[in-house]
Amino acid sequence: MPPPGACALPGLAAVPVIAVTANSSAQSRDACLATGMNEFVTKPIDILRLADAVRRCLPAGGSTGPQTG
Repeated sequence: MPPPGACALPGLAAVPVIAVTANSSAQSRDACLATGMNEFVTKPIDILRLADAVRRCLPAGGSTGPQTG
């Protein structure tokens, strides 16, 4: 889990955090989301579930690269 207050650091509030854990209990999921994580994926990793979690964290336009111009 990220250190307490990590999302409060300048510039980090918009950085998505995906929990990847072997603990699949509802309590563990709730705890991760309560600390500010955006998604929760359990091990063993299912690549399609992980990809879905990443997609849900992306901006609506789908652009992930730096903006130029």
